[in-house]
Amino acid sequence: NSIEEQKSFIETPLAFSKIEAAPWDIHNRPYCAIIGNPLTGKTALAKDLAKELGIVKVSLRETIEEVLKLENELGQRVRDVLGNGYALEESLAVEIICWRIEQHDVVEHGCVLDGFPKTLQQAMLLAEFNKLPNPIFYLDSEPTSVLKRRGQKFKHDKKSLNSQIKQSTKNNNEILSWIQNTFDTARYLSTDHSK
Repeated sequence: NSIEEQKSFIETPLAFSKIEAAPWDIHNRPYCAIIGNPLTGKTALAKDLAKELGIVKVSLRETIEEVLKLENELGQRVRDVLGNGYALEESLAVEIICWRIEQHDVVEHGCVLDGFPKTLQQAMLLAEFNKLPNPIFYLDSEPTSVLKRRGQKFKHDKKSLNSQIKQSTKNNNEILSWIQNTFDTARYLSTDHSK
């Protein structure tokens, strides 16, 4: 920052490019998401990523549980909606996730969103609030792998699961198409060779 350093930079700018130091004002905190159909291993991968990278795993369900304990306006709105037997509106679900990613542990370490966003509207709202994860990993799996996981670990009704997979596939395709065409930040991973 001194006059001498400025003159030296002007005379030999390439000498300064060899300095191996990250800029002091850049904080690279991982902020990604994992989406996919039911039983593709989203949560398992999110847990592994969180452990490996030292980041926070954030899921909507767990965050709702945290928000329900809050004595503030957001907590009260969520209690009112759920207490009356209603589903969360897309905008409230995004607001809950935005609240969570603004908490100290996530700001400090970064996070992976587990199974969120679930719809195109949620993805677009995250982008509107400048909170869209980058990248978004899509876990792709063959239906036979999903049915195998279902039989080994879960007790989902086959008809209900097929319905969930069909809706999830439609939602994921909408999200991925929009993200690829708008931001080019979707990444595809196959789960067929995972446990």
